[in-house]
Amino acid sequence: MNKDGNIIAAIKSFILLLLCMLSISANADEKETRRIMVGLKLFPAVVAADYQLADKKDEQGYLPLYILYGDNPRLANDLAIRLTQIKTIKNVPVLVKTSTFDDFINGKTPPPIAVFIAQPPDGKTQKVLLRAISSSTLLFSPFKGDVEKGVHSGFIVSDRILPYVNLKTMQQSGITLKAFFLRVSKHYE
Repeated sequence: MNKDGNIIAAIKSFILLLLCMLSISANADEKETRRIMVGLKLFPAVVAADYQLADKKDEQGYLPLYILYGDNPRLANDLAIRLTQIKTIKNVPVLVKTSTFDDFINGKTPPPIAVFIAQPPDGKTQKVLLRAISSSTLLFSPFKGDVEKGVHSGFIVSDRILPYVNLKTMQQSGITLKAFFLRVSKHYE
């Protein structure tokens, strides 16, 4: 093979490598997007399982829910629009807002009843968790491994999708879930 042939072969190999990397990245993004959408569907059921739900309305009678994000407000806004479509949880109207991790951590948002984590917190998990525990705010994360890191709830995929609950964090936060919900959930202790 001549010099030009070697260069062409190297370029083809490089292009093939890039295409493979893009395919893997797209597949990972697709998997993450699916987890987020499944989580968003399960989130209201977790909120509805809170025994003190009726006592957690704001002054206007709404259940305040937040979508937390890091650097993608568009994703958070899209998820907020989808979540707003449920209108009520246990016949109580919901009010869905978005917030950055930093604003939530620094107390720039009033304490909501529950938070849906739209993006991985990337090093801020413990600070988000401390704010949630101190304000009795239920955290829900669709991301694998977050419940084990202390997040209140998420889900696990086995032969079916099950709510996944961190009982220790629930107890630290003073959040009590209904017995039936706990029976159908997987627990992390």
